[in-house]
Amino acid sequence: MSWPTCRLDEVAEVRLGRQRSPGNHSGAQMRPYLRAANVTWQGLALDDVKSMNFTDSEMATYRLERGDLLLSEASGSPTEVGKPALWNGEISDCAFQNTLLRIRPRNQEPRFLLHFFRFMALSGRFMPEARGVGINHLGRARLAGWIVPIPELPEQRRIVEIIEDHFSRLD
Repeated sequence: MSWPTCRLDEVAEVRLGRQRSPGNHSGAQMRPYLRAANVTWQGLALDDVKSMNFTDSEMATYRLERGDLLLSEASGSPTEVGKPALWNGEISDCAFQNTLLRIRPRNQEPRFLLHFFRFMALSGRFMPEARGVGINHLGRARLAGWIVPIPELPEQRRIVEIIEDHFSRLD
């Protein structure tokens, strides 16, 4: 079976998070944000969420919404670059830092893309695209141009059900 493919930025918004700077360590609008340390192979670790000052206009850009995917943008370990997790709205009014890339699907099943990107990361497919010495960076532009399969939405959901059924048996 052959599915159509396209660039990721044709079916999703791809954005790098906000840079952390000393001027944002305090302020009148401190808000929770996620960083690379919050993304694990088991999903999101939300026991140590930091805060930084985000204005309302910055939150319009960096606020996380249910169904957003977060990918680790960089790591000193080649096997960690591109590690994905799915945001399910666990913390209200939460943003993300520039150690993460946010993928906001337009009309795709977020869990399908989660499993696709998990496969890409675990199989080392991101490494040839990562740049840097010591710290490997995936980068927003490279991820935006990533070619993704786009089966019909019902097929995406069927694939997710099968994968998650198998995972539940492994647990």
